[in-house]
Amino acid sequence: MLKHKIKFGVTYVWASRLYLAAVIDLFARRIVGWACSDSPNSDLTAAALRMAYESRGRSQNVMFHSDQGYHYTSLQFRQTLWKYQITQSMSRRGNCWDNAPME
Repeated sequence: MLKHKIKFGVTYVWASRLYLAAVIDLFARRIVGWACSDSPNSDLTAAALRMAYESRGRSQNVMFHSDQGYHYTSLQFRQTLWKYQITQSMSRRGNCWDNAPME
C-alpha cells in the first residue's frame, strides 16, 4: 500500500527570535502544519504535527520523513506519531539532500 509522505523541518526565525516548525505535504507540495515557540522542543514539533494531521483530514497510511534530530526521536514526539498511526522514516546521517524539499 502506498503511503502518503509528509516532510518536517524546524528553523529559527531571527527577526522574532522564535523557532518555527513546519510540516510540508510532499504529495501536495504545500505546508499543512506549523507552530512557533521560544524553544525548539518536542512540544513545538508535536504541535506542528497535530495541525498537519487535522488539516489533512486525519489521513491514513501517512509516512513522516525527517532527519535524526532530537525533536523527532524524543519519546513525546514518537508517541504523537503512534497516536495518529503515522509511520516514521528518517534519513541516514550525512544525507543532507533529503531535506531539500523542506529547505
